[in-house]
Amino acid sequence: MWSFGVVLYEILTGRRSLERNRPTAEQKLLDWVKQYPADSNRFSIIMDQRLRNQYPIAAARKIAKLADSCLKKNPEDRPSMNQIVEGLKQALQYSEMSNTPHDNAESSRSKLVQRSK
Repeated sequence: MWSFGVVLYEILTGRRSLERNRPTAEQKLLDWVKQYPADSNRFSIIMDQRLRNQYPIAAARKIAKLADSCLKKNPEDRPSMNQIVEGLKQALQYSEMSNTPHDNAESSRSKLVQRSK
């Protein structure tokens, strides 16, 4: 489950877990994202710049919180995959309710459903 939390942050940020070509403070993804908690005003700093702010912030925050729960030190404190799936469904609902320009959550959802078949 811990690795899934890393993957979620890689998706949100568009970065790999370790990038030695970045400034020292940004090389380790998890150390860097800890500086910008999902509930903070500065959270959007970690988001993949290629998204150009065309995403629902509530969904991004929800996914970051899911990632944080996967990254808890004690494995027993981490969520089950069923809990993660429910959390991702909630994030998808935030996307569907968003009025963000160019937000095409329905198309993304259709592709996701097709891939899972």
